[in-house]
Amino acid sequence: MKKNKTFIKKSVCVFSFFLLMSGFVGLRQTIAAESVTFKVIVLNPSATKTQTTEIKKYLPQEVTPKDIIDLGGLELEYDTNKSLYYVYKKQVELIPKEISTFEIEVRDIWIVSEDKLSIFSDRVDSILRKLEDSEYYQKAKDLADTIYPRLNEIRTQQSDESLSRQRHIGAYRASLITLEEIEKDVLRMEKILVTAGGPPAPEMLADSKIKADAPSKTMTWIVIFSIIVFSGLLSAVLFFTWHRQAQITKDSLLHAKESAFGEKQTEKEPKSDKQEG
Repeated sequence: MKKNKTFIKKSVCVFSFFLLMSGFVGLRQTIAAESVTFKVIVLNPSATKTQTTEIKKYLPQEVTPKDIIDLGGLELEYDTNKSLYYVYKKQVELIPKEISTFEIEVRDIWIVSEDKLSIFSDRVDSILRKLEDSEYYQKAKDLADTIYPRLNEIRTQQSDESLSRQRHIGAYRASLITLEEIEKDVLRMEKILVTAGGPPAPEMLADSKIKADAPSKTMTWIVIFSIIVFSGLLSAVLFFTWHRQAQITKDSLLHAKESAFGEKQTEKEPKSDKQEG
């Protein structure tokens, strides 16, 4: 029995030496677009025993099923607790010293499109042209001089094929934060343009329209209370109307009853007189 326990412990120990590693093949061109390939490597370190293990690897948070080009023989599932997709395979059998590799090819979604970057550049260029002969030009140019380098930095980073998978994805997430800051600076430039007497950019007009059309919190509550009061008054009117109608109907029935029984009583009285005579 003791010998069996020792064997079990050794088996578990050997099993724990299975290596599940993730690597990065790099950005590579496909027919449709660029893709990122995630590599999962499983190794059986035993020189004598065939063993099995389970693979489970989470994908980056941006990945959805539509972004996956090839699962590489694995299956896809969604973790509701972590809100992440993952690839898995329950039983992977490896002979002694065998190394098995699984490659998951995903569309490279960690790229800010050039169209989006150009929109910012075009907005900045347009504002500077309109302020060129204005006293506000230098103030706007100071902001523009901080925007152009940041846009170029995004272009440079995401076109660098020497970046590892982790750095490539990290650079994309950092770029999104940078774009939010750039958006704020462009809005500052557009406010300078309005101050200088120039026409606001279409983006500002769209934002203003949205804000103007949106009711305030106070107005929203006023509308809600108005609806409640109106509903209450309408219910009261309907109730009293119904009650009045019911009362009128009741009175009419009583009057009809009294009239009917009154006529019968009148007809009976002459007969009684004749009998007495």
